[in-house]
Amino acid sequence: MKNLQSDWENILIAYNVLSIFSVLLIIVTLLPPLLSRSVHRRLPWYSHMLSWLVFSAALLVLMGHQTDKKPPAELCFLQSALLYATPPLIAFSMACYLLDITLQVATLLDKKSLLRKSLLEKKFGISVILGLLPWVIFWAVIIEVSIVFATANDMFKPSGDLEIHLFCHYNSKST
Repeated sequence: MKNLQSDWENILIAYNVLSIFSVLLIIVTLLPPLLSRSVHRRLPWYSHMLSWLVFSAALLVLMGHQTDKKPPAELCFLQSALLYATPPLIAFSMACYLLDITLQVATLLDKKSLLRKSLLEKKFGISVILGLLPWVIFWAVIIEVSIVFATANDMFKPSGDLEIHLFCHYNSKST
């Protein structure tokens, strides 16, 4: 049994180190465009990178409580909400980023579309819309998860079945 506990501790250490490393790598990726005058990125690129940063940071919410029998319910709720909301955020931010790239390439290939591009940028700020749309969806999912947990009538509790919690598990009281 002691060997199994040692394995869990090693897994926990590896999980935390890799999660911290992922946050640091994303920050390092964001720094050059933020600090350099010659490196430019459009808003959908920043949106996509920030979506991965939120996902990576969500994995660290339980750090320090991973060996507790029952992690704090507030932290479990926060992590659960983030882990439910980040996959749609990442998917939509990638789709918006690809659409932004497609629009940029199309305007470069078609001289007439350069005029359309300038009109789109001035009138609607298409890049701004594509950069912010995934975050609207993210917050909609956060609100949805909040409503579900608020109206669940205390039906869900953090599971205490595991020795180590890498992320929160929710079990229904009725099962």
